Amino acid sequence: MSTSDARGAGGGLGGSLGRSALVMAAGTATSRVLGLLRVVVLTAAIGSLTVSANSFSAAYWLPSAIYMLIAGGVLHAVLVPQIIRAEKQPGGKEYVDRLLTVGTVVMAVATLLLMLAAPLLVAVVADSTDPQFQALTIAFTLWSLPQVFFYGVYTLLGQVLNARGLFGPYMWAPALNNVVAILGMLAFIGIYGAHEPGAPAGSYDFWTTGPMALLAGTATLGVAAQALVLIIPLRRIGFTFRPRRGWRGVGLSTAAFVAGWTFASHVVGQVGILVVTRVTTGAAQIAEQQDLGAVAANYQYTIAFTIFMLPHSLVTVSLVTALYTRLAQAAADDDVPRVRRDFSSGLRTVGVFTVFATAVVLVLALPVSRLITISDVPEAAAVLTPVVVTLTLGLVALGAWALIQRIYYAYEDAKGLFWLQLPMAGLVAVGTLLGRLLAPIDWWTAVAGASIAASYWLGALTGARKVRERLGGVGGDVVRTHVRAAVAAVAAAAVGWPLSLLFGDLSRAGLFRALLVCVVVGLVMLAVYVVLLRVLGVRELEDLVAPLLRRRGAARTMSATDDDVRTGTVAGPATTAATAATVPVDGASGDAADSSADRHGGGPVEPATIGRGALVAGRYRLEHPDRSDLPSVEVWTGRDQILDRPVRVSLLLGGRIAQAQDAARRAALVSDPRLLRVLDVGEYSGVAYVVSEPPRGRDLLSLTAHGPLPADQARAVVGEAAVALEVARRRGVHHLALRPSCVHVTDEGAVLVSGLGMDGEIADLGLGDARSTTRADTVALVGLLYLALTGRWPGATVGDATEVPAAPVVAGAPVPPADLLPGVPNDLDTLCTVTLGPHDDGPHSPAELVRELEPWGDVDPDRVTGVSDDATAWQRHLGTPSASAGAAGVAAAVAAPVLDAAE
Repeated sequence: MSTSDARGAGGGLGGSLGRSALVMAAGTATSRVLGLLRVVVLTAAIGSLTVSANSFSAAYWLPSAIYMLIAGGVLHAVLVPQIIRAEKQPGGKEYVDRLLTVGTVVMAVATLLLMLAAPLLVAVVADSTDPQFQALTIAFTLWSLPQVFFYGVYTLLGQVLNARGLFGPYMWAPALNNVVAILGMLAFIGIYGAHEPGAPAGSYDFWTTGPMALLAGTATLGVAAQALVLIIPLRRIGFTFRPRRGWRGVGLSTAAFVAGWTFASHVVGQVGILVVTRVTTGAAQIAEQQDLGAVAANYQYTIAFTIFMLPHSLVTVSLVTALYTRLAQAAADDDVPRVRRDFSSGLRTVGVFTVFATAVVLVLALPVSRLITISDVPEAAAVLTPVVVTLTLGLVALGAWALIQRIYYAYEDAKGLFWLQLPMAGLVAVGTLLGRLLAPIDWWTAVAGASIAASYWLGALTGARKVRERLGGVGGDVVRTHVRAAVAAVAAAAVGWPLSLLFGDLSRAGLFRALLVCVVVGLVMLAVYVVLLRVLGVRELEDLVAPLLRRRGAARTMSATDDDVRTGTVAGPATTAATAATVPVDGASGDAADSSADRHGGGPVEPATIGRGALVAGRYRLEHPDRSDLPSVEVWTGRDQILDRPVRVSLLLGGRIAQAQDAARRAALVSDPRLLRVLDVGEYSGVAYVVSEPPRGRDLLSLTAHGPLPADQARAVVGEAAVALEVARRRGVHHLALRPSCVHVTDEGAVLVSGLGMDGEIADLGLGDARSTTRADTVALVGLLYLALTGRWPGATVGDATEVPAAPVVAGAPVPPADLLPGVPNDLDTLCTVTLGPHDDGPHSPAELVRELEPWGDVDPDRVTGVSDDATAWQRHLGTPSASAGAAGVAAAVAAPVLDAAE
């Protein structure tokens, strides 16, 4: 995500994705993959170019379309804002019960009425005069329409969970639906056999009650399971539901108003899709009557739309679902800047993914189509591919449109959304009908797909302009991010397309070859895209995959630029602080940041009542106070309620607050796996805060409390820290308060540095010119090396208030490490003695220190953390007390040698 969210979540939302986003994305991905498998199995059961396939797809579309009216519109738009507002009011539980009661009753009545009107619905949906086709479609429809009720129940229960910040079950439930349906289809194949040309399932006479119940009945049973499984998580969070009558006079009029306009806007939207369904079903009937061979029809449209929705669902739906609750909360609080920040960061995060997904699907449309229709004749893939391509052209716009809709829902402006939806539906209908009149029958369905894609672009562009008018602009970062992502995606496609041609004629490829080309070309395109994003300075994709990379120990892997540091080939000007400081972080817009700086220019802040359980900025839940060795900083462990990931929240209560926040924003621009990322910077209840990743592992303060580290491990730990600070220096960011508590070694052997930029500013350790600050960080690194080699801190007299015993000082300099611990390697002993001596000798930058320390091996966490189990014996060896009053003295002690070295 862009730095603004860089560090944030959606603010990147994305980003940024922590455990919640991963859970949601995993659930959605599982469901969508199972959905594709479901299409594959269905094609194996009844084919893709048969009358039964088109009849079943038309009937199956009906409950899905009505679900879009209800779940995708009315209930989704109404429930989350209404529930959030209700929970802030007395009697909110009763209000929620009444909402659920009304919704359930309406869904039950609507389902019964729809089943009675099934013949009329089929006549409207299917453009066919064949009585056998009509009868078969009506029968499939009657088996499918009960899904409407269960889709409604699923949405009602799911939105209660979402409003309470529990997103995972809602995303995972559809996977159960697909599993049940797939089992039914497999049973169908087991009993009646797989489809082949001329098989009975392709004829009307085959479809008696038995096969119809097995195919369509299990599909409906899957939707029922999808809804009812949500009862389990609701019970676990203690939610109870009591049906309530007497719906008048309890404030449902607002919900009814919103629901009415939302329903109208989605009816308009479905009118366009209705035209698509009629034209595509008609294409199949006309082709059969005139013996025109295989043409794309409604079943191909259904498959193509499933492929089209897969990337959208993987990231966009998960992110927007999590973000919507936050948007609704901000809108309810009339916090326009927060809505604007989240909307902007959401657009950037979604865009970086959908731009790449568009390129991949366009390049791999044919092999993907072949995979889906692998059990059918080869012509099926060639017929399907153009529909996939035309729909995919609207993927980027669909992601933006989904987020724009949530802005309107959050403000309960369903009327405004209706006027946006109206021209979109008109474009779909007119474009599809023009295609039917002017294009060959082979292209009717593809033109319909292009019309849908164009309608998403119309909605996204028009809606973005309206949202910008409402929110006062969303920033130029959105356009810049999309342009850079597009450049990277075009380059990736330019590599992927020729590569795919090397695999031969893919329209007739077997399963292995089609799968192989998808995997190979997809991975190559991903590699090209990611590399170019880094070169172009786009960070959103990094933040999306960071949680996965960290789980695989990627924090130990050095980037290409870092390898240059390791080999001593660093060069190039650093980014100026002035430039970096203009970029706000996930939440802190420029205006908000400036106003915060004005209020907290340097004086102490009277803290608001912020304690355990507080929800900072409507997002970060404070859980436990943590140790802080900076007197003016209060540190908490917390949890990001949007991404459900652990975070560290630093409340800045005094010192150079504005400068510290500015430094944190600049630190957010530095990308290195050894640096704890800054996720958000802002203000809450008059208190400035900085949110970062929580430190993992143990810090040098605790690692050296039991004795010095092995010399090779001391070299490796400090070397990794030096690489991190050199990467930061090249971006114009310095630490200035590097101390033992800032360097951590994880259980996997990764080295992490915390407090970059912010700690030095909040402690007022700024030294002015770049040479002095660079030298100060380098001396501090050597001081950490001295500590790791000897167990003593080589600064001024530390006193009794610290856990770190002081090194003996002779002639104004600490004694050489080898004098304290024989066996210290000569090069390390000389490095410490020269650098910490009274003269301005030794390395003057982290890069020079890296060259002095190289080479080093991997950090062995067992050797680092298991140095000694006898702390008391070590303290006796040092001749210092084993007790201490805390870590605050460490920070004060660190400042002295750093300043002395700089002077």
